[in-house]
Amino acid sequence: CKSPDILLIDEITSVLDVYGRQFYLNLFREYIEKKNGTIFLTTNIITEVSPFIDHIFVIRKGSLVFNDQKNNISKEVIRVKKEYRGELPNDHLNLSSYYLIAASDAELVEAKYIDNATTEDLFLFLYRHKSKGNYVKAA
Repeated sequence: CKSPDILLIDEITSVLDVYGRQFYLNLFREYIEKKNGTIFLTTNIITEVSPFIDHIFVIRKGSLVFNDQKNNISKEVIRVKKEYRGELPNDHLNLSSYYLIAASDAELVEAKYIDNATTEDLFLFLYRHKSKGNYVKAA
């Protein structure tokens, strides 16, 4: 197929060397920008594709557990800076330089200690809270 409207790609970059990965990522970017195409891409290397994705679907055990625009991540999870000294919700994720908490718990911390979460943060948080349905936005 010479110019499809939709591409379905499964973990193509995980088996490539650095040059090959960059080559395909550039092709994907060009496909999106010049052809206005849509790519459904499965990957475990979130940071690699995060700059040019706009919608995120997370499927766990055959069920859709997240379906939203990338720029809506802050509606689900937020970062709390590590220097925050106040009380955190019981269900937070402790990372090396910051904490992740559910956005619904944001009122529990002082605003000056809150940052926007990244795409990778969302996946970390969803993985950590995989058994807690109230933290996962369903379609």
